[in-house]
Amino acid sequence: MYENLFLQPKLPIFIPLESQEKPGALGTCILNGLKIAIYKGAYVDVPAQVAEVIRESLNQTSRIPFEAKTSPNPFTGIQAPANLSLRSEQDKSVLNV
Repeated sequence: MYENLFLQPKLPIFIPLESQEKPGALGTCILNGLKIAIYKGAYVDVPAQVAEVIRESLNQTSRIPFEAKTSPNPFTGIQAPANLSLRSEQDKSVLNV
């Protein structure tokens, strides 16, 4: 696996720091059991396969606040957005938001 990654073209990737993380924190990517540590908060050149996995992970993480839904209401069967700012004005007034 290591040899395959070594031969791939390198692409720059940026993993942002989470809140409360200090510069020098590491993110990880595991491919077929090979654990790869990558610095957060800086552009790092990584093999194309690693860059693809990290980008997909970051894209999924950034979509969650907008796409997440609550469990269906047991009485109406309606799902509401988990993000309170996307709820209807009626929901907000009931929830005191």
